Amino acid sequence: LRLAAVLEKWDDLAEIYSRFLEDGAPDASVGATVAQTLAEIYDRHLDEIDKARDAYRRLLLDYPEIPGVTEKLQLLLSRGERWLDLVEVYRDGVDAAEDPGVRKSLFLRIAQIQEQRLDAIPEAIDALRAVTDIDPDDNVVLDELDRLYVSAGRWDDLAELLTNRIDRPPNDNAVPTYRARLAEVMETKLDD
Repeated sequence: LRLAAVLEKWDDLAEIYSRFLEDGAPDASVGATVAQTLAEIYDRHLDEIDKARDAYRRLLLDYPEIPGVTEKLQLLLSRGERWLDLVEVYRDGVDAAEDPGVRKSLFLRIAQIQEQRLDAIPEAIDALRAVTDIDPDDNVVLDELDRLYVSAGRWDDLAELLTNRIDRPPNDNAVPTYRARLAEVMETKLDD
């Protein structure tokens, strides 16, 4: 590594490490170290986002026990503004996660990227609805769904959301507001 740094031959080193991994590492710990170094060379020294992404993903598949790889991949994709790739990483995380809190957090990240970076409101709504499947009483998420339904003109969905919020346990002080909004939506937007 030091020689590559001195000689600025990162591409040559990456090629050597890549061939080494293709031929099969002699043992798992050596393979993990080489795979991690290769990903970092593509990421930090060569600024080759696609190759770095592929190397980090391979590292995650072959050596999932190595800490911090997912975070490095997320940073790479954010820095490179590879939003669709980042959503895919989060979806993989959702699929792998058993903890509902982790799944919820990942769906929230997906929703944020879909809305703010990709302007994909229907996909953001889908991600937030997945959060409500995990935690149906999260008022912050329900408020975000409300906002997105209004901005997208999804009045049937908004009416359903408001109805569900009205039907929740009576400790919600906003029920009169939900009723008034539901009546307005039904009268002005749904012609009911």
